[in-house]
Amino acid sequence: MRRLFLIFCVLISFGYCVDTRADTSEKIYIDPKVARTVIEKHFSHMISGYFKADQTDIDDSTVLLHVMDTYIDVLKKNDGLISVDGVVDVCMSAFVDYYKYVKGTELKEQDFKDKCLVFVKDLMSVEYEDTNCPYVVTKVNGSQTKIKYTLPDNSGFIRSGGSIAWRFFNPGNLRGSDLQCTTIKTSPNGSFAVFPDAKTGEQALYNLLSSSPSYRDLTVRKAIYKYAPPSGNNTAAYVNKLKNAGINVDVKLSDLTEEELRHLQEMIMIIEGWKKTGTETSF
Repeated sequence: MRRLFLIFCVLISFGYCVDTRADTSEKIYIDPKVARTVIEKHFSHMISGYFKADQTDIDDSTVLLHVMDTYIDVLKKNDGLISVDGVVDVCMSAFVDYYKYVKGTELKEQDFKDKCLVFVKDLMSVEYEDTNCPYVVTKVNGSQTKIKYTLPDNSGFIRSGGSIAWRFFNPGNLRGSDLQCTTIKTSPNGSFAVFPDAKTGEQALYNLLSSSPSYRDLTVRKAIYKYAPPSGNNTAAYVNKLKNAGINVDVKLSDLTEEELRHLQEMIMIIEGWKKTGTETSF
């Protein structure tokens, strides 16, 4: 839960505490399916006290459900990637639409902002409270080449050097996952997910290939062009490496056998630089 406060403490313009290590414009990954399940699980908690009885006669759950539905739709359209600022914007828009077109009620913009900040905090808290990451993950002295994994008892380890895939326990160089501990911004390549261990990182990659709605119906070739787009990769060479490894790149991911899917996963890990090339130091 400690990392949640890093997210919300940056909302300085709305009166929250400040933490310059976080970036509310930086996108994080939230699986739309997981989001829906967790929201429903915590629904009663999230609407409790959301409106004051003397401010409006609109039913709490009806309004908040409209906001949640809008939020889920945006997650689906953006493959689960959204920023804290993005959640606020979606929430604001949903509130405005609901009041204007459903209830015909006008509220001040600050009222929307205040309610949406509560929504952001509640939503993102419950999104991550059930994850099993034991570490607080940070850069050492702001360096992306030294990543510190700290347990609640203040013990842990530092991974230095090597590839991003190795330092972040992220064999697929995924940008985000519902299994991640957090994301770390790198330069010039953007943000990547950080996992608690190699097994979890491998599972996140397998889940993306085997069950992600935005990937399953794509051919391997099209999936790679989505996964490693030409704007930042030599995608054609990536596809050729898979072909040379005996992978049929013109078959849908959903039609691959378990063995073929695992082979694809292993090849992606190799291409993405998943090997030990750095050092790990305990503290």
